[in-house]
Amino acid sequence: MNLKDPIAFRFSGFDAAPCFMIAFPTAFALPWVVAFLGLLPSAYMLAVAAILAAGMRVSVTVSQDSVCITKKWLLIPYRIYRAREIRDVWYGGDWGEEEGADCVVLTLGNAEVNVGSSRSMKYLHDSLRSLSAVGRNVARGFERDSDRADASRP
Repeated sequence: MNLKDPIAFRFSGFDAAPCFMIAFPTAFALPWVVAFLGLLPSAYMLAVAAILAAGMRVSVTVSQDSVCITKKWLLIPYRIYRAREIRDVWYGGDWGEEEGADCVVLTLGNAEVNVGSSRSMKYLHDSLRSLSAVGRNVARGFERDSDRADASRP
C-alpha cells in the first residue's frame, strides 16, 4: 500500500471467526478433560482458550488503489490479505443475509475472508459494499458484470 494513497475506509476490531474456531473444539474437549484429567487441567485449558480468543483482532484498510486485511493475535499479525479491490461483500452465515449471520465475508481476488463480529457486521457490510466492485456496479444500475457487458453492446 502506497503511503500517499488517501484512505477511503479503515476499521479495526474484534474478529469472531477465529474465536469460534478456538471455542468450538474447546467446548467439545472440555468434558473429556474434566472426566479424565480433573478440574485443574480443564481450568488451564479454559484459560488458554480465553486468552487466545480475546486477542483475535482484524484491521481493514481500503485505499483508492488497494485493500489490506490484517488478522492479528494481540499485536502479532498472523495473516495478511492484499488485493487491488474488494470484488464482493456479503453476510457470513447460512443464506448470506443479515439474520443469523456472525460476520461479513469479503472476496479479495480468489480469497474469501471472514471479517468482524455480530456487533460490527452491519457497519462493515454497509461501508464496504459501496467500496466493492459489485457495489459500484449496483450504484451505476448494473447488478452483475454480465449486465454491464450487455448494456455496452450496440
